[in-house]
Amino acid sequence: MKKLTSPVVFLALILFSTLILPVNCSDIANVDWNQTFGGVKNESAYSVVQTQDGGYVLAGSTSSFGVGTSDVWLVKTDSSGNMEWNKSYGGQGDDIASAIIQADAVFVIAGMTSSFGAGGFDYWLVKVDSAGNLLWNRTFGGTADDFGTSVIQTVDGGYALTGWTNSFGAGGEDLWLVKTDVSGIMVWNQTFGSQYNDEAHGLVQTRDDGYLVCGDTTFSSSNQDALLLKTDSNGHMLWNKTFGGSALDTFLSIVQLGDGSIALAGYTASYGLGSNDAWLTKTDSIGDLQWNKTYGGSSDDKAYALINSSDGGFALAGQTNVDTTNNYWLVKTDSLGSVLWDNINNKAMDNFAYSLLQTKDYGYVLCGTADTENNGQDFLLVKVNSSSSASGFSSIIVVGLAVIVVVLLTVIVILAKWKSRLKPKEQV
Repeated sequence: MKKLTSPVVFLALILFSTLILPVNCSDIANVDWNQTFGGVKNESAYSVVQTQDGGYVLAGSTSSFGVGTSDVWLVKTDSSGNMEWNKSYGGQGDDIASAIIQADAVFVIAGMTSSFGAGGFDYWLVKVDSAGNLLWNRTFGGTADDFGTSVIQTVDGGYALTGWTNSFGAGGEDLWLVKTDVSGIMVWNQTFGSQYNDEAHGLVQTRDDGYLVCGDTTFSSSNQDALLLKTDSNGHMLWNKTFGGSALDTFLSIVQLGDGSIALAGYTASYGLGSNDAWLTKTDSIGDLQWNKTYGGSSDDKAYALINSSDGGFALAGQTNVDTTNNYWLVKTDSLGSVLWDNINNKAMDNFAYSLLQTKDYGYVLCGTADTENNGQDFLLVKVNSSSSASGFSSIIVVGLAVIVVVLLTVIVILAKWKSRLKPKEQV
C-alpha cells in the first residue's frame, strides 16, 4: 500500500487538531458606540427603552436644565445614540424619573417629586406622547417621603407602581404597591412591612394577574435580607420569601420566565468575594430557591438591572471596581448563571449602569451615569454588539468545516487507494 504524501498528512493533522481543540465561546463583547448627554451640573439616567424607529429614550434627572433643583429629564436618540430631542418636567423642588416604559406609542414615567403632591416626596406618574409632550401627571403619597422606583403596564391597560412609603404602613419605610386605571387614577394600594425599613425595587405582573415584587426587608440595623413577595390581582399578599445571610443583601431587578420560574438580580454582602458582589438568584414559581450565583472580586460589585436574553440566558448590568474606580459592568450568562462574557468600561472616572435592554439586532444597550472632567455627571448610553455570540457561532462553523474537509480528504485517499489496486499491472 502506498503511503500518504507528507503534505496531506500535515493538513489532516492540522484539521484534526482543530476538531479536537475545545471551542471557547466566552468572549469580551465589543462596544459599538457610547454617548453622553448633559450640561454643566449633574445628570443621571436610570431607565432606557428602545423605540419603534430603532432609537432609544432615556429617563432620569437633570440639574443643568429645567426649573427646579433637579427635574425629570427625557432624552430621545436615533439608533446610533445621537440626540434627537430632550424634555424636562418638574417644578421648583426635586423631581426624578426612576423608570420608563413604552405603552401604545407613548411613554409612561415613574419616579418621585417634591415639587407637587401632599408633602415631602411623592410617587410621580407622568405620561407623555411620542414627542415628549406632557399628556398628564399624577402624584400619590402622604405628608412624609414616598419614593417610586418601578412601573409596569397592567393587562387591563392601567399601571402599577411600586417603591416605598414613609407616610403609610406599619412604620419606618414600607413597600408600597399602587394600582391605577388607564388615566393614572388610583384604584387601590397596599403596604407591606414591619416597624423597620422595607423597600421595593422591581415589579412584574404574573399570568394570574397578580404581582411579584422584589426588594429588601430589614430585621435590625445590621441585617437586611433580599425579599420576594407575591400578591393576588388586588394586591393582597399570598406569600413572601427572604434570601440572604448575616450582612446586607438586596434584589433590585426581577424577571418572570416562560415556565413561571423567577430570576432576580441585585447584590450581596453575605456571600461572594468582596464587600458587595453582584448576585443572580433563580427560584421556582412559588419562590423556592433553585440556584444562585455571585460575580465579582475583592471590591464592590453590584447588579442593578437584569434581563432574560433571547438565547435563554441572562444579562446583568451594574458596576464593578477597577483600580479604585467604579466602572459599568455588563455580564452575560447562560441559563444556569455561568458567565459567557462580560464588558467593563475601564475608564479613569466613575461610571455606572442602571438599566439594560436587548436590542432588535440582539445586541445590548445600557444606560447610567458617567463622571465628567468638570466634576459633574452626564447621562451615559452604551451599545454593545452581539459579536461574542456570533464569535461562538463562528467557532462552531470553523469546526464544522474542518470536519467536512477531513471527511473529504479521507474519501479522496480511499478512492486513490482503490484506484491503485484496480489499475492493471505493467508487463515486465
